[in-house]
Amino acid sequence: MTVKTYGQSVGAQLRTQRKLLQLTQTEVAELAGTTQRSVSQVETGKASSLDLYGSVCQVLGLQLTATPRQRTSPPPIS
Repeated sequence: MTVKTYGQSVGAQLRTQRKLLQLTQTEVAELAGTTQRSVSQVETGKASSLDLYGSVCQVLGLQLTATPRQRTSPPPIS
């Protein structure tokens, strides 16, 4: 998965949560202390600030985390 694809995937999840909570992008922006345009960029995976993703997650009651990937093959033996 590319960085752009990760951003798009996270953004889509945030958009889904926002809609479930029946909030507009403008309402989320006001609560997150940012602009509607920034929220739109987060939802489309175009935002470049991890802090911005975190702020939107917080408003939506979500937590942004990083977890280790599942290995698909055993590690090389040295």
